[in-house]
Amino acid sequence: MKEKLLKTPQGAESIFLEEAYKHEKINEAINKIYTEWGYLPIKTPVFDYYENYEKLLSTNSKKNCFRLMDRDGELLLLRNDITLFLAKQLGRMLKESNQSFRVHYADSILRHQSEIDISSNEFFQTGAELVGCSGINGDLEAITLLLKIISELEIKDTKIHVGSRSILDAILNKYNLIDSSCLIELINSRDLIKLKSYLNQFMDETNSNFITKLFLFIGTFKDYLKFITTNKESIENNNIPNEIEYLKNIGDVLLDLDLIDNFRFDLSEIANRDYYTGIVFKAYTKDIDSPIASGGRYDNLIKSFGNDIPSVGFSILLRKVEDRINNEVYNPPKIKNIYGKFVEAYREAEIMRNNGIPAIIKGEK
Repeated sequence: MKEKLLKTPQGAESIFLEEAYKHEKINEAINKIYTEWGYLPIKTPVFDYYENYEKLLSTNSKKNCFRLMDRDGELLLLRNDITLFLAKQLGRMLKESNQSFRVHYADSILRHQSEIDISSNEFFQTGAELVGCSGINGDLEAITLLLKIISELEIKDTKIHVGSRSILDAILNKYNLIDSSCLIELINSRDLIKLKSYLNQFMDETNSNFITKLFLFIGTFKDYLKFITTNKESIENNNIPNEIEYLKNIGDVLLDLDLIDNFRFDLSEIANRDYYTGIVFKAYTKDIDSPIASGGRYDNLIKSFGNDIPSVGFSILLRKVEDRINNEVYNPPKIKNIYGKFVEAYREAEIMRNNGIPAIIKGEK
């Protein structure tokens, strides 16, 4: 009993005082950017019926989500992925598939985190979704908006890794005996020998060598251009020239904008969630062992709940990086203590407050 009083359940963490102030101020700064880019706020429910989302949850998500029964015996899912809950709201809200708008959110998520996971600050997400915009312009807006936030908050030593779920899907379509879950697990492990050995079961050695190199490729845009030039024939043979060219077009625009140094082209970024359909991206910060942000295109997700509407977006796990944000703007201001009888102290405190100086009435010394 005493041990439980000293602990809180996973996903029920609290923040206080100066830390909470900084958290709120950082959120205000991010919300200001969203507003400047034309994104308006939206709220999602804390829980919903589990069956609405069951088919969209990965095996790992099902294992880590929290469920409960309502008073009528219905199984409920606590919000473990804001994008999923948002997709249902949008699917019900949008009457026509050609509608488009921009939304942002900032809220807690509830899912199990291992107590030994040193990077388990994953219980608060802020993010943005561009709904009803297909193609490269929408993808570019999403990744440049994420970059704007990272730059504005001065989260140093951070790169956005850009990959493609559609490359994985094209490979799986060509070699349809490959188990997608097994392939994704091997790509995520980045074990070259095991990945190549697995692929050898389904194709000749030339193609298994290429696909292994393909899904383990990480580099600058210049490295990416060299890779696709060197492997042009293999790219054609494996039916992925359009997907490869699409990422090149993304890079060309980022190069023209002088933003390319903030990005890495990472073909191991294939998204663990099956609802992604195109570009996927994650932001990595030095000395943090898991992504601080992730996103991508999910053109078929909203269709699960309503109309077929293309969408792209991202979420930032803000608590992961708040201690890296040292700008004094986000720290609490110094508070002035006012001593004396309450009437005189109150008047003096009001003068200071009206001039933007926080003041506390301490009473007579």
